Amino acid sequence: MRYRSVALAIILSVCAGCATTGTVQVKKGEELLSSSQKCVSSFDQLSYEQINPGEPAKFAFDEQATVLQEGEKRCFAKGFILPTGKGSYSVGITSFKVGTIHDPAIMYPEVRILDKDYRVIRTLPYTDFVFRSFGPGEGVNTVFFVNSNSQGESFLLITNRPMEEANLLASQVNITSTTPIVVPFPGGFAMWLVPTGSNTPPIKMKASPTGQMEVEIKEYRPRKVGE
Repeated sequence: MRYRSVALAIILSVCAGCATTGTVQVKKGEELLSSSQKCVSSFDQLSYEQINPGEPAKFAFDEQATVLQEGEKRCFAKGFILPTGKGSYSVGITSFKVGTIHDPAIMYPEVRILDKDYRVIRTLPYTDFVFRSFGPGEGVNTVFFVNSNSQGESFLLITNRPMEEANLLASQVNITSTTPIVVPFPGGFAMWLVPTGSNTPPIKMKASPTGQMEVEIKEYRPRKVGE
């Protein structure tokens, strides 16, 4: 029994050591951003990917991503062609949390909507993003609506956003575990695994230039009275 406990402790220590902390994630992302040679200097030089309602686009800001140079500012960038002739629809954007329980990080998106001439129509404020839990994980998410007949929205541009310390969002994790309870009796012993758990305090998520994201468009069909 003692050897099993020692082995379990070693496994847990190794697993904890293998996880990439948010601090490391941010440092690697900043180095990648500054050294990347895949760079453009204007919105019209970006490649814009077609995205259709009901077909979520999953992508990452990593070594394959394009860098947008805006003056002295460098940021990873991803562009999408917004649907036309679809009436009103919603656009959901999610950036997923990375790092460890006690040192989390996330890519905070900056979202701009462009017209057909690549001019900025509007920019979503960072306060539109909220931290939520999803099936595959946790992340910051926003949903906004587009009426293709109103302002001529044509392109969606997503870049990573630098964040001030005071504006970083916090995450809180429920840690579940089990505690073995051994009860001896004549001729042997019995063991039960008692579930235990605790919550981490709210921990601010560092701003990482890199991260995993998802964009999903859904057709907006308001219900009529009586439906």
